[in-house]
Amino acid sequence: MTRADHHERNVRSEDMLTTVIDTVGEGITFSDEKGTFEIFNKKFEELTGYTKEEANAADDFSALIHIDPAAHRAGLDRLREVMEKGSIHDVETEIRTKTGDVKTVSVSTRLVQRSHRKMFLSVYRDITERKRTLDQLQSAMEAANTAARAKADFLATMSHEIRTPLNGVIGMTDILMHTDLTAEQLEYVETLRTSGETLLTVINDILDYSKIENGKLDLDLHPFDIVACIEDVYDILSYKAREKNLDLLYIVDTDIPRTLLGDETRIRQILLNLAGNAVKFTSRGDVLIQVKTIRSDGASLELQVDVRDSGIGISPEGQSMLFRSFTQVDSSTTRKFGGTGLGLAISRRLVDLMGGRIWVTSEVNVGSTFSFTIRVSALPESESPTKHSVRSVTEILAGKRIIIVDDNRTNLEILKQQSILWGMLPALTASPKEALTWIERSDRYDIGIFDMHMPDMNGLQLARAVRRSAAGQSLPLILLTSHGPQSELAAEVAALFTASVTKPVRSSNLLEMIASSLTGRRASELREGKKPENDEQLSTLVPLRILVAEDNGVNQKLILRLLQKLGYAATLTSDGREAVAAATATEFDVILMDIHMPEMDGLEATRAILGLPGRTVSPVILALTAAVMQEDMDQCSAAGMKDFISKPVHLSELRKMLLKWGSEVLKSRSVGEVPAASEPHLLERLRQLCVETDPDFVHNLVGNYLPDTETKVKLLSKQLEDENFEQLRQTAHALKGGALNMGAHVLGGMCGALQVSVEKQLQDDMRSFILKIGEQWLLAKKEFEQFLLSGKPSEA
Repeated sequence: MTRADHHERNVRSEDMLTTVIDTVGEGITFSDEKGTFEIFNKKFEELTGYTKEEANAADDFSALIHIDPAAHRAGLDRLREVMEKGSIHDVETEIRTKTGDVKTVSVSTRLVQRSHRKMFLSVYRDITERKRTLDQLQSAMEAANTAARAKADFLATMSHEIRTPLNGVIGMTDILMHTDLTAEQLEYVETLRTSGETLLTVINDILDYSKIENGKLDLDLHPFDIVACIEDVYDILSYKAREKNLDLLYIVDTDIPRTLLGDETRIRQILLNLAGNAVKFTSRGDVLIQVKTIRSDGASLELQVDVRDSGIGISPEGQSMLFRSFTQVDSSTTRKFGGTGLGLAISRRLVDLMGGRIWVTSEVNVGSTFSFTIRVSALPESESPTKHSVRSVTEILAGKRIIIVDDNRTNLEILKQQSILWGMLPALTASPKEALTWIERSDRYDIGIFDMHMPDMNGLQLARAVRRSAAGQSLPLILLTSHGPQSELAAEVAALFTASVTKPVRSSNLLEMIASSLTGRRASELREGKKPENDEQLSTLVPLRILVAEDNGVNQKLILRLLQKLGYAATLTSDGREAVAAATATEFDVILMDIHMPEMDGLEATRAILGLPGRTVSPVILALTAAVMQEDMDQCSAAGMKDFISKPVHLSELRKMLLKWGSEVLKSRSVGEVPAASEPHLLERLRQLCVETDPDFVHNLVGNYLPDTETKVKLLSKQLEDENFEQLRQTAHALKGGALNMGAHVLGGMCGALQVSVEKQLQDDMRSFILKIGEQWLLAKKEFEQFLLSGKPSEA
């Protein structure tokens, strides 16, 4: 091959390479280390607006097209690195075109051999549109995140603002339940409390729906009564059911333990959603909740719950739309029956969380059955809170013969199961005439239950006929009615029946009503364990110095009242700064700390208190919070809080927490370390007595109290020395009562603790408490003497 042939072949190859490069969709250049371009394809010309000749004519083409000088320098550094290492480098940068437009390009550069020379091969990709789209997407995501944060902040604020007054209502209702109420009043208050708690649950779900979507709901496992849970739901739905003349029925298989371990609030929420829909979409007939065991593995149970109605039913097409958020079968459903379409979606999430599944079977114009499964644990009988009280009443019913008359076969079967469970011997009939015949022919029945609304002969007419028969004149009778006796019939109902019960019937209420009818005793006298033991004994058993940090006035009143019922006189502060100041001035055993407070929130206050210098033992700080999410609890734990008391605060929960952590406090210190302290409520109590009675009387009372108490305090050591423990116990008891009545709560608590130590025969504790009582009496006596020296309080 001649030199001319070789040159011609090189030219053809170069032309072919140029043609190929010009067809590529990216800008391509070959340049030497001085920046001179040898190949400069058409796409790069389109990208920059410059020709190869213009680029080579420029003093520094790289500096010309790069917007940012730093990017230009980085480009040069990149070329040097490629030259030295022979590596491939990718970079993203912005360039300015000949027309002044700004474009974003991705540049990939590598070192190649060309005609025995090292050259830079650079590939430029125009990513301007992609970058703009990504930037817009990023901006949209940031805006969405900002909106989500704003929504979360708004929901958190609204959650606090809405739940705070509702917590006060529920809390005060809880206090009302522990007062002396008739059975009817107690039923109303229980319904009020249950409705309030359910409303609170609904509010929590709505306000925290964004967190529900993210799967952040957590289960709160506690012992609960599955029957009472169903009855709570029916209490809420009873008004609407009565308007439609619907019977609300339930059957719980007898093999299911009465008390289970599970999340009662969530189970009740699911039942309320399903049974609420059943009542809403049913115009006649009944609603039935049935619970049965489908799998048992030791203490672990899998339950199936069916909620059946006789309502409008759902078409197959409509069933496919169920369990979706904010969705109902059709728009006319929303217009006619209301609702958000959120209930079934939340129910599905909750069932999933409890390891179960949910489904529906339905037929149009026949009815629907919503079923779900859940996993729970059975509690040993010894842990059942209802066992003792139920057993004490059922002992009265054992072997009693009961006749039950109801035209609703399902209700008849339910009453049969309940009466057998209580040890009774039931006779059942759906015919009032047959019941009358049975009663007239025999006097073997001990009590009867009649439904009011029956065809041919209602319960009132049946009772009239029974009372005319010799065998039925003294037979105790109970009337079941959906609406309660009408005013014009009330007197006759009271004369014919021992008791009248409004549907839906709580099994516990019916149990007490039957026992009361058989014995003639009030239901409250039979209700063993219904109310707690004397709550004020807790402060005697676990003497504590308590600080409350709460900014809401209603909650302040509620918590102080609950603590008073437990026998404690607490110190109150209204924000975190006040709490820190109080904890700095006085050592407290337990601090009840609200989370959301002005000036300084509960988390910051907790950290400050636990960081106070010179404290050998830190107080137990318990969070008062309406927050239900795990991250809220994690924040409290991280701040140093030991546990949580959920709002609304209930007496039982407060008692449990103080007993649990108060016992830990007492274990962490010896009895002898219980310090003497001032009596913060003494003067307040004496002034109150002056207002309620007469100042002169109060002064005389204090004058007599001082020498009497002085004598009793001195007696303590001698009684212990003589081992006269019964007299020591009586003296401690008398000192406790007198001190508490006079406002000396610290002294009273110590005397109560001494009484407990005597009853438990803890002689070392007795000695320590007697020494401390002596020290505390000296402090209290000075305050009483100052009161006497100050003149009458009205003159002070």
